[in-house]
Amino acid sequence: MTDSTLFKQILLSLITALFIFSDLAAQDVVNGNNSPGYSNRTGIDMVAGSNFTTPRFYMVNGYRFHPQFATGIGVGITPYNNPLILMPLYFDAQIALIDRRVRPVIQISAGRNISINTSDDPSISGHRGGRFFSPAAGIEFTGENRAGVTVTAGYSFDSAQYRRSGFGPQTFETDLTYRRVVFGVALLF
Repeated sequence: MTDSTLFKQILLSLITALFIFSDLAAQDVVNGNNSPGYSNRTGIDMVAGSNFTTPRFYMVNGYRFHPQFATGIGVGITPYNNPLILMPLYFDAQIALIDRRVRPVIQISAGRNISINTSDDPSISGHRGGRFFSPAAGIEFTGENRAGVTVTAGYSFDSAQYRRSGFGPQTFETDLTYRRVVFGVALLF
C-alpha cells in the first residue's frame, strides 16, 4: 500500500467518524463559550514514520475571531536527532465545522523549520531548516469557560538540510524530508 493510498484511507475514515460522532454528541454551545478573544492551544503530536515515532511539542497563541474560527502563531520542537532537531515556527488556522461543545475541527499549520544540530560529529559543517506544513482534522471538546481538549489526526511535511565535510575539499549535502502521519492531543485555554 502506498503512502498516498494509506493517507486517503485514513483521511476518509476520520472525516466519516467526525460527522457521525458530531451528530451523536451534538450539544449547543452555552452563551459566552468561545466568544472572541485570546486563545492558546498547547499540545503534543506523535509523528509516526516507518522507522520510528517521535513527539512534537507545540504551542499556538492567537485570537478567536468567531466561535468557529481562530488563528495564531505557533512554535514547536520535533527531536528527530538525525542529526537535527527541528523547531517549526508557523501560522495556524483552526476552523470548527459546527458551533457545538463537541465539534469537528480542521487545523492547517504552515511555516518554516529552524534546525538545531544535535550531533557531536565535527564533519557537519552547516545546516538549515526548511518548509513545514501540517493539515489535520479532529474533534474539539470545550467547556463553559472556553477550556477544552482537541484530539486530531493529520499529516506532517518537514524538510531540512545539512552539510558534511568529506575527504579533502569534498562536501556532501543531505536533504531531509519527513512525510509522516500525526496523532495529537492539545489543551485549549
